[in-house]
Parts: sequence; structure tokens; C-alpha cells
Amino acid sequence: MTKSYNRLKYLVLTCLLMGAFPAEATCTTHTPLLEPASFVSDSSYQLAKTWFLPDWQNDTRSYNTSSGSDDKGGGDPWNDDNNNENNDNNVSSCSVYGFQETSTVDTSLYSCTVVRPLTGLTCYKDCVCKSDFQYTASNCSADAGKELSGRSCDGKYESCVCKPSVTLGAGEKCALSCGDNCVEKSCEASVSVGTGEECSERCASNTGICTAKKCKASVSYDSSKGEYCAESCASSSGTCTKKGCNKICKDTFTGSAPANGYITTATCSDCSGSYTVKTGWACSSGYNKSGNSCICATTCSDSVSVPANATAVKSNCTACGQTYSIVTDFTCNSGYTKSGSSCVKEKSCSDYGYRSTPLKQLVGSTRYNCTTVSVSGLTCYKCTEVSTCTPYFDKSTGRWVECSIK
Repeated sequence: MTKSYNRLKYLVLTCLLMGAFPAEATCTTHTPLLEPASFVSDSSYQLAKTWFLPDWQNDTRSYNTSSGSDDKGGGDPWNDDNNNENNDNNVSSCSVYGFQETSTVDTSLYSCTVVRPLTGLTCYKDCVCKSDFQYTASNCSADAGKELSGRSCDGKYESCVCKPSVTLGAGEKCALSCGDNCVEKSCEASVSVGTGEECSERCASNTGICTAKKCKASVSYDSSKGEYCAESCASSSGTCTKKGCNKICKDTFTGSAPANGYITTATCSDCSGSYTVKTGWACSSGYNKSGNSCICATTCSDSVSVPANATAVKSNCTACGQTYSIVTDFTCNSGYTKSGSSCVKEKSCSDYGYRSTPLKQLVGSTRYNCTTVSVSGLTCYKCTEVSTCTPYFDKSTGRWVECSIK
């Protein structure tokens, strides 16, 4: 009874469908069109348009032995256990009618039209993504610093948000912004490190890129020590970053000093420090250099010759640690006087017509008058005789007379 009732329902449904759709409509479930065997070899024929009813017998094949089909036709849609023992397909599946099973559709993502091809069978059709899903790579560009976010439905996403912000490190700059946020970064422009320079900043995300440079530590140099600037900073020529040395302190004399001599030295400074170097030799105090020797600088010998009628005057002379008695002068003997380098007999006052001593004023009855005379260093006297007279009183005149000759 149940099987007959079900078949009746299919027939009624088929009639309703035939009247409801125009002639050009087709049914979702149909039996394939197979060409009749009697027309296969005929070269001129036309096929009439054929309408196919729903396969209410749950079999999509038409019986045609000439095409090799083994369809026997007939069959029940389903038995009481919803299981057709004579067919492979199950009419209780939405896919049989070209619909989607409700269990396979996530209604939080899709909006679908509900259809019920059979009593008790609910299916979905025309499922499309909900309007919440409106973003794709075409309207959410990574070039604008954005990215697709949230749930997706058939390649569409719920949200288009800024990429996560990034923190800029040393030597980095913002390469792409989204709103007020930096979402992509890159290294600052690299700089070339030249002579006397060093990298002062490297890109945090690529340490192989130098983004800032500076001069190396400056060094001082002393030209008096033979130092010179061997390297200057390329970006600041006035900054010396490396010094060189073109002077080496060493002995300029390698021999030895002679007797009574000593080695002379000097202080020399070069790049490595200060040193005492040998420069030659010199004679000790009291000695003079003579060739490769040192001789006594002082000669102790008589400085004058002693002439006749003279006596030598001596004094001590010390030379190179030795004391000598040498003649340094002479004195003339008594009666002689020095005349140049000789002693000559002295002259007396008488040699010049004078007396060496004065006469008494009165010698006997002769009176003398003597005066002092200096001649050739001698003190002599010149004595002249004066008249002898006796003053007397002239009575006739009443006056004294100075002298009278007896």
C-alpha cells in the first residue's frame, strides 16, 4: 500500500510540473538521451525534442539494449527502510536533485535558499557568501599597508585591517604606513666607509648595511720624533686617524774614547720613546783633542829668559795633575836696572853732572846753595857756591850793609 501511494504521488507531482514550466524548461534529474538503434545508420533524420520526467524510479538511465545499457526500467524510489535494494542512488540525498545538504553548509558564512524536494528532505540552493564578506586582494591592497583578516568565504574576508605595526630600530626608516602606524620598514640608505672612517650605525634588520659613519679616533703626532700623519679621515681631512714614523734613534758613534777622553751622548726621541745615543768622544778637562788622542792643554815651561846681572822670579804651574816650578820673570841685581829683557848698569847723578847728596851750606869758609833735580829716575842735587860776607853796620850811613868781602 505504501509503495503504491508513493508512486501515485510522483505521478501527480510530474503532471503538476509539466503544466507549470514552459516547453523550453529542462528538469534537473532526467534520463540521458540515447539514440534509437534503428536510426544510427540513417544519414538524414531529425530528432524530436523530448521531455524527460523526473526519475521517480531512482535510475537515470533509459533502457536501450542497442546502446549497451542494462537498465531494466522500473524500480521503487525507496522502501520502508529508506534503502532501495535495486538501485545505487538514494533519493533522500539533496545532491540527487542538484541541491546542497544542509549539513555541508556553514550558514554563518553563506546565505542560502531553502528548498524541500521531498517531504522531510530540506536542502539548500543558490548559496552565496554573506554580505559581511566583501574584501579580497583587489580592494584590500598590501601596497596600502593592509591585509585581509577574519573569517573567509570563497576567497572573501570579513575585514581589511592595517598590518601589524613595526618598531623602527637603528638605521631603519618607515617604508609603508597605514594611518598613523608604520607597518613596513626598510634600512636607511647605505653609506660608504672611506679611509680613516668607521661605521657608527648599522641597520638593525640587516647589519651588513652601514647607515651612518664617523671618523676614527684622532691621534696626535710629534714631528720632532719623526712622526707624521699616515692616514686622515676621508670626510674630515684635518683629523689624523693613524700616524707613521720615519725616524729611528740609534748610536751615531760606535767606537771608544782615547785616554783622558770620554764618550759623548745625546737624548733622541722617536715614535717608540726617548733614548740616549752615542754621538762621539771628547777630551777630559785640561786636555785638548789632537788627532785621535787627548793631550794636556796646559804647558808648564819658563815664560821668560833670565838675562845677565839678573835674578829669576819663579812660580808654580800645574798641568794635567802635575806641578812644576817655572821662571815667570826676573829682577836686576843691585847697580843694574831693567831695560827690556836685559839688566844694564845703573847711572849716577854724577853721570849727569849732579851730586847724589847735597853739600852742606857751609863748607869751610865756602857757602853752597843746593837744589833737588830729578833725572832718569834719580834724585840728584845741584849745588852752587855763593859769596861769603858778614853783614855790618855802616856808621856813616846809619844802615846795615848786607855783606862785606873780607
